[in-house]
Amino acid sequence: MSLTPREKLLIMYRESNRAQRLQIAQGLGFTGKPESRLRSLRRILKTELTQTQKFNVTSYFKEYATQEDYFQMWNGQVPPFTLDGNFVISAYGIGVFLDQSSQSWEVRDLHITPKFSQGSQTSNDIRRVFEIFQNTINELFENPQNAYETFGISFNRRGFEPLLNQARTELGESFAIPGGITEPIGAFLRPTKVRIVNRKPVPYTPARPFPKKNREERESYINRAWGQLTREGGRLSEFKTLD
Repeated sequence: MSLTPREKLLIMYRESNRAQRLQIAQGLGFTGKPESRLRSLRRILKTELTQTQKFNVTSYFKEYATQEDYFQMWNGQVPPFTLDGNFVISAYGIGVFLDQSSQSWEVRDLHITPKFSQGSQTSNDIRRVFEIFQNTINELFENPQNAYETFGISFNRRGFEPLLNQARTELGESFAIPGGITEPIGAFLRPTKVRIVNRKPVPYTPARPFPKKNREERESYINRAWGQLTREGGRLSEFKTLD
């Protein structure tokens, strides 16, 4: 699943210094004094997520985590959004676990979803939603289900091989990425309710697009700049696998 222009722009903004942000603002067509251009850039980044929309938040987490650092998998930042209703973060990736029945280490595909049927596991405050998800990760390591122990997890494709390499080194066993992974890999901020139309679930749409005025030109600039910044050797190359 490719990143939307808004998802790309948020990463570009977050990973840039002041001079680079001013360059981005200029590319988007904002003019005036530097502070005015930066305000316009921050304004276009903000939005409200409705109960029909989702947002890719994979870049707000480490590429992978192990017992050494799982409690800091979230980087502490949140996108500048307000939430219309309760949301959760769910993720799909892989994990290395010590199996209860075979008592051997194995790689499994991994679904991480807070129990959003419980009110305490959902929120309309975006920072609280991230905190709940981090707590879910903590629980996965501290009290794993259907396993004796969790070695590590990743829901960023870039983190799969580094995680398995570390497991091979520390555990002295051979591991491979499991086949059959079909869902989009990553972490996604989404509503707690599933939309049903004609008795079938309706997919969530991305966060609302930019205002219609100059939208096409701005999205074209974002896609061009993203391509340059994420190419091999580019300063955002670590985020290329998210697109």
